Amino acid sequence: MKILIVDDSPIARKMVRASIPPSHKGHEFFEATGGRDSIEKYKLINPDLVLMDLTMPDMDGREAIEAIKKIDPAARIASISSNSQTEVIKSVIEKGAFTFIKKPINAKTITEVLEKVEADLNS
Repeated sequence: MKILIVDDSPIARKMVRASIPPSHKGHEFFEATGGRDSIEKYKLINPDLVLMDLTMPDMDGREAIEAIKKIDPAARIASISSNSQTEVIKSVIEKGAFTFIKKPINAKTITEVLEKVEADLNS
């Protein structure tokens, strides 16, 4: 599976990658440094899963989700944020994310997301 990790913070991208359990380490990982970069990388890589931070300076995650979904309506995007207010979660789902992951990410949550995407890919 190709996974695109999108966050303006290199430390946050590293933490996302580190939260993926060893049983899922066989995936290909790519990184984008912001919303605009995520759109360009999406076009080049065509990842199976995008792990998208919400708060980024150049283009926020909601805008990037919306842009990617216009390119590929079947894109699988999981939104990641420490802001887990109901309105925030609702807005990212409306933009096209299939799930919301609250920071800090833990292995159980990321495993559930990976398994859902794998099941979707195999169906």
